[in-house]
Amino acid sequence: MFGEDAYLFGNLGAIDGNYYWGEDDISAPGCKMFGSYYPPYATSTSFDVRKISTRGDHNLILLSDGTVRSIGYNQYGQLGVGYVDGYIGDGYESTWQVLGLTNIIDIAAGHQFSMALDSSGRVYVWGNNKDGQIGNGSSYPFFTTPQLVTDISNIKSISAGHYHALAQNANGIVYGWGRANSGALGETTSEKYYSPRALSISNVEKIVAGVDNSFFIKKDKTVYACGKNSYGQFGDGSLDDRTEISAINITDVVDVSSNLSTIFLKEDGTAYGCGLNAYGELGLGYASTTVKNITKIPGNYNAVSTGGNHTLFLNENGLYAAGRNQHRQCGFNNVDTNYLSPTLIPEFARDAFSLNSINVDNDKLVLNGIWKFGDTDAHIYIGDIDLYDKTSLDYCEEWVNIKVIDNNYTVNYPLKTLKTGLNKGWIRLREYPYTIYFSFYYNPSDNTVIDEVNIQQENCMF
Repeated sequence: MFGEDAYLFGNLGAIDGNYYWGEDDISAPGCKMFGSYYPPYATSTSFDVRKISTRGDHNLILLSDGTVRSIGYNQYGQLGVGYVDGYIGDGYESTWQVLGLTNIIDIAAGHQFSMALDSSGRVYVWGNNKDGQIGNGSSYPFFTTPQLVTDISNIKSISAGHYHALAQNANGIVYGWGRANSGALGETTSEKYYSPRALSISNVEKIVAGVDNSFFIKKDKTVYACGKNSYGQFGDGSLDDRTEISAINITDVVDVSSNLSTIFLKEDGTAYGCGLNAYGELGLGYASTTVKNITKIPGNYNAVSTGGNHTLFLNENGLYAAGRNQHRQCGFNNVDTNYLSPTLIPEFARDAFSLNSINVDNDKLVLNGIWKFGDTDAHIYIGDIDLYDKTSLDYCEEWVNIKVIDNNYTVNYPLKTLKTGLNKGWIRLREYPYTIYFSFYYNPSDNTVIDEVNIQQENCMF
């Protein structure tokens, strides 16, 4: 997500929903889910995105009003719309609303199942239940609408793995349910659990459910794990599974992302990886079937996210990708290339869009800057009270066309909407995830901008 917008790219089947996007997999910047100039539009323009969660072939989108939208495959009802499968239509909405959910504060997409946490600490799950992922005590194979997880309450965090789920309550107790035969729940006495069971771990700060394994970041920033290690996901030099929860040899960790590969993000922004690296998804500069030891990844990052055979890395310069790109999941058009090192996605680079100067010429406010991806459209907002107060009498907006020559653009804005003194505003590209905020003083007596100030060359994702 970028600011209040949602952009999805990669495998078309996991993106297509009620709106038909085309025939090909999507490269960056991807499909803008809400508020696009092109369909889907209608009421979507008012949707503010708070979180996106994706795993495998479907996506969940949490909106600021506490409802959840879904998109992608629906073989087991993981979209939460009351039926399985579905159709790709030409409707005006890009996603479906998950039925029956309100006051949701967190979401987690598992493999063919979905989770949501509401403000009262209740957990809901829907989709595939072949391994007990739903957690409601039932062995029915799938559920197409959200089901309340029984026997737990006052939950503060959730995590959805491939075939199992984790939750932690306000008292610090960690629960797990679903597939357990590889030790993902810290023991192997049962192949699966249809209801939550408390795990033997305490002082946990963050829970992470992976592919038949689980990770726990403790309050002292050490990491513990259990479950499947077939590709070296624990980085202990072996491929041996762990049936009991035990320590990983790394410290100062603030986040973990795990699929068949594992990335550990440290407090200082350094990242370390281990596990599957067949397509270079660890970003180490080379490919190998397994990386059994925890290895440093070049660069410093604010966030990381592992996919099936690719990884995304975010830092102050933009969004990077490493690994396989056969469905354009790394954001690039070349589907025959594997990206062995974290590679900056041009459309998500911090310097792709900039505002360099503001002046007045021929009774127009003139904005000059850089945009690297050709002609496009933009929304310009001007208001001298509050940048976000769209109900203010001093708030004005206008669509403009950005013409680009040699990566440079010039935008003209009518002076009639400006106020004497301080003006605030932002320029937002229509189909790309960029917004630049600015403020300046205007003197109408001689049509000049005085003391140009505060051009914030920021994109919504940073």
